[in-house]
Order: sequence, then C-alpha cells, then structure tokens
Amino acid sequence: MHKRNRLYVTIGLIYGLLGGLLMTIYGVGLHVLPRFTGNPIRVGAWPRVQYGCINLGIVLFIGGHWSASRWLMVSGGRLMWLSLLIFTLRVWPVLWRRATGGKQNAEAPAARAPRQDLDNTDSTMQA
Repeated sequence: MHKRNRLYVTIGLIYGLLGGLLMTIYGVGLHVLPRFTGNPIRVGAWPRVQYGCINLGIVLFIGGHWSASRWLMVSGGRLMWLSLLIFTLRVWPVLWRRATGGKQNAEAPAARAPRQDLDNTDSTMQA
C-alpha cells in the first residue's frame, strides 16, 4: 500500500469502527437492555455528555491522525474512553433486577401475561 493511502485507510477504519460500531453498541444497548430487564435507564444530562464526548473524541482523534499531532490523538482517545465509562455507569444498574417489596421481580415486562381488558367484546356495545 502506498504511504499516502495508509493515512486514509487508517482514518476510515477509525471512523468506521469507533464511530459506527460504538454508536451501534450504544444505541442497541440503550434500547434493548431496559426492555429485557424491566429496569429504567438513567436519564438527565448524562446522555448528552456521553454522545458529546464520543463525537468530539472521534473528531479530535481523526484530526490528530490527519495533522500528525499526538496530543490531539491522545485527547480524542481519552474523550472516547470517557464516553464508554459514562455508558457503562448508566447501563450497569439496568443489568441487575431491582428488588420489589422484599422479593425479586422474576419476570420482565415482556414476559407478563397480556391484559384482558383490551378485549373489545363488551356486551353493552353489542346491538
């Protein structure tokens, strides 16, 4: 591979793996894990900080590769790790079942029986 192309391939791999793959892990984790466990996920300012860190980190990391600036790459890498740490701290409590009334909640919301009051066969409505 030509030396000139090595930079573009490296930047493409960084953007694709860190940007695309990590954002997919974030999105799927935040969407699916609360539904499997039945526990809510923490909200507030943390999601914005998390996504701000990952996006700014990727931009700085790629800019560091582009300009051969080591401090930009290190700063971007640290921001990306900070984003991963925030994600872990937000998701960790979701993974464990919450005790309700002194006993464990054994079933997730998806495993509960369907509601019977949604049946539209009300005898008063029939003519």
